[in-house]
Amino acid sequence: KTDVENIDNALALVEQLRGVSFDWIEMNAGKHDFGFIAEEVAKVLPELVKVEDGEAIGVAYHRLTAITVEAIKAQQDQIESLTTERDDLQSRIERLEALVGALIENGGE
Repeated sequence: KTDVENIDNALALVEQLRGVSFDWIEMNAGKHDFGFIAEEVAKVLPELVKVEDGEAIGVAYHRLTAITVEAIKAQQDQIESLTTERDDLQSRIERLEALVGALIENGGE
């Protein structure tokens, strides 16, 4: 492999995708399925869409894995940041409650 680069903005890319449920047309057995609309995916990640005669005909679902993994990692970073912020705020609240409690016990002095 050459020109290996990290996938930037994976979460933003994933947020632009719309998962759908649908029924296949008769030539594809008419069964119910889940997936994406190839034309919609092509607007976000054209590299994942197979095109024939100018028409989007399929999505390379297996190639979405790398993007979703990076999106999950970005979400985990956000979760960890928010957890740290919450813990800091909880600590501040506890200190303030202790101060207020001490003031009340001392008659507001």
